[in-house]
Amino acid sequence: MKYIVLDFETVSGADLKKVGAWRYAEDITTNVLTLRWTYSDSDRVGIWHPGDAKPDELLCFDGLFNAHNAAFEKAIWRLHMMPVYGWPDLPNSRWDCSLARCANLCLPQGLDDAVRALRLPAQKDTEASKLVIGLSKFDRKGYLAEITPDILRKVDEYCADDCRAQLGLRERVGTLSPAERQVWLLDQRINERGFRIDLDLVDNMAKIVDDATVPMLAEFTAITGIPKLGSPKLLPWCAARGVRLPNLQKETI
Repeated sequence: MKYIVLDFETVSGADLKKVGAWRYAEDITTNVLTLRWTYSDSDRVGIWHPGDAKPDELLCFDGLFNAHNAAFEKAIWRLHMMPVYGWPDLPNSRWDCSLARCANLCLPQGLDDAVRALRLPAQKDTEASKLVIGLSKFDRKGYLAEITPDILRKVDEYCADDCRAQLGLRERVGTLSPAERQVWLLDQRINERGFRIDLDLVDNMAKIVDDATVPMLAEFTAITGIPKLGSPKLLPWCAARGVRLPNLQKETI
């Protein structure tokens, strides 16, 4: 089946590793810098920037859309490209993920690590990677870096290299088996749906803990004369009463 490899480069004040793809994509500081793509049967790399006309060649493509960690590209597509730029939705059935395939093959899941492990010719530009990461860091005045034409050109080149690396990886590792793909699609549905939490129950449970903690801490202080749990004074207090503890870790207690 024909497929496209695509890759977004974005900038944001949110930390992707801490908040995850969906929360990152919906953050008010997140913006798309560039989108690049290449085809399974061509070495040409397409390009789109915010403000450009809709890329019909991309939006009219009827094959699979492959990304390395497709959950991120899907989140940007659905929370930026659709509501902001009026692009059509791509259902999960139209996406494919080379990261999932790497996990399936017990390969490193990071793009550069997987490419290096397989000795593929395309290697990530580490200097450009540092530049792109640096664009999402606030300066001392609380501002993100200015995106100059020269910086955008370097981001575009980096993104194109990423597309080529992902294409080479996708050609090498292939895709998931039909059975494993169904598992992956189910995983996508579960992650996008989330799960319900009874917040009233959580609040009540927290109140129970708080209500119990105050009198218990008061009793602890009355017995030991030590004002807080975990104090280094507790070890010698215990030792004086014949209980020698190496530390106050949970497992030891």
